[in-house]
Amino acid sequence: MGSIALKSTKYALTLLLILNFILPLIITLAVNQEAWFFGYKLGGIKASSWLLTNGIIGLVLAYSLLKDIKYSFLAVFLFFLVNFVNVMMIPLQGLTFSPFYSLGLILSLIGVVLKVRK
Repeated sequence: MGSIALKSTKYALTLLLILNFILPLIITLAVNQEAWFFGYKLGGIKASSWLLTNGIIGLVLAYSLLKDIKYSFLAVFLFFLVNFVNVMMIPLQGLTFSPFYSLGLILSLIGVVLKVRK
């Protein structure tokens, strides 16, 4: 049972990390070159650089999950935690948290717990 849950969690996180790379690039290229970095609004090449760097780190973490590197779930948890905090610091009205990063945070925490118990 634990093995199936661990594999499911691993593949769900891999999908989220790949989407973390693809979706901001599509939005940046198609709509607007704008991003937030811990409360500071970035535009143009700075925004593109931040989004690309964040996405590449996510892809590296997805690869580490698929290769079963020892601390990959912990690294993914820290990645989603940093991005969750980053989104929480954006001074916008409305939704105060990101469901995407919240899901990644919860799934990676489940992965850490399952990996420790294994």
